[in-house]
Amino acid sequence: MPPFFKDCLTLKNGEDYDIGRVLLMLGAVAFVLLSGYGVYQAGAFDPEKFGAGYALILGGGGFGIAVKSHTEPS
Repeated sequence: MPPFFKDCLTLKNGEDYDIGRVLLMLGAVAFVLLSGYGVYQAGAFDPEKFGAGYALILGGGGFGIAVKSHTEPS
């Protein structure tokens, strides 16, 4: 795995994977892929709705990671 992705998905020590970060990454990728599939099927794309949904996913995940970061071992 490239170091950038490992740094994004692990805790401060760089060895233990954080389930919240992994699920956030999987959710964001799934959202983009399902949106692309919807465009493929229906042919319509509403960037405002896409942006609002994606912002909610990333904002909620970021908030959860921030709240949980105080309990991570150094």
